[in-house]
Amino acid sequence: MPAARDEEDQMEKHVLKIFKISNQGKREGDTPVYVIRDGQFFRTVFHPKGWSEMPDYRFCKDGKIYRIGDDADGLVKTPDYEFGRDMKMYRTQNHPGGRMTFPEYEVSD
Repeated sequence: MPAARDEEDQMEKHVLKIFKISNQGKREGDTPVYVIRDGQFFRTVFHPKGWSEMPDYRFCKDGKIYRIGDDADGLVKTPDYEFGRDMKMYRTQNHPGGRMTFPEYEVSD
């Protein structure tokens, strides 16, 4: 069974964690609110809305993050987030809560 374990280890290596950060730029706790697997954002039990087995967002080839919606291709047409050069996630003007000048999330492996 070593091959199965190696495959499981490889899958674990491809998971990134997303942490909520305050408007002062500091991480709010040591527990991730999302994990990214295969380019999709899944809520953890630490997310304010609770865990979900269905992804909330998808990272796309244009480098932006789109909310998964109910339309034919499964994505809302305009991105909710984008990554800054600091690898933190910033809201776009299309986010339901509006644009913010400071980052809302940071990525960690």
